[in-house]
Amino acid sequence: PPALSAAGINVVQMLTQMVLQKAPGSHGGGVIGGGGGPPAMVGSPLFMLMTRLEGNDADHAFEECFCACMSLLEQLWVRHGASYMMFNSILACLKECVVLWIQDEFSDPTGSLESLRNFDVTRGRLPPDLNIPH
Repeated sequence: PPALSAAGINVVQMLTQMVLQKAPGSHGGGVIGGGGGPPAMVGSPLFMLMTRLEGNDADHAFEECFCACMSLLEQLWVRHGASYMMFNSILACLKECVVLWIQDEFSDPTGSLESLRNFDVTRGRLPPDLNIPH
């Protein structure tokens, strides 16, 4: 991937947004002093999964999720023969993979990030409008 630090910053930002986003239909008041309701992260599917992890994954949930996502990012990068110009497309594909993993975990909970570490990146697709032929 492009500069590892830039990739890492973007993955942290993506995960943070996913942890802080409200689940569909939740009525949280926002993260900081929103509408008087609970923080949005209470309704976040990723946050809920992170609170259900066990063992070392539970002790370092965000960090372990970050490491798994960096590995998936590298797999996607290689799979698509990406160049720096495709970074945003690859990042969007990574987010789709994480969303699919979340759906899998809600369907069949494992209590571990092992299924994210071993996620089949071929399930993720590049956004059609950003898919650059190579």
